Amino acid sequence: MTSETQDAAAAAPLPEPDATAALPFEVAAEQLEAVVRALEEGDIPLEEALLRFEEGVRLSRRCLTLLDSAQGRIERLVVTLNGEATLEPMEEP
Repeated sequence: MTSETQDAAAAAPLPEPDATAALPFEVAAEQLEAVVRALEEGDIPLEEALLRFEEGVRLSRRCLTLLDSAQGRIERLVVTLNGEATLEPMEEP
């Protein structure tokens, strides 16, 4: 990591935990990717890395919550023996 990107990573504000709970999936996933990149580069101080890790855990949980919710909303179209179409919840894999 260059000193310029290191400064940007260190200066990037971390969202408040309550703010993470309101993020849409795409934003949470994008922010999680940025956290992972910063941690993988490894050029941030330990305390900053710990804060980023905690934020990554919150973002990961937010993404999982939204994915679980979406899966519960997915339905499949089933045609019965008499030819009627009905919607049923998708079965767990």
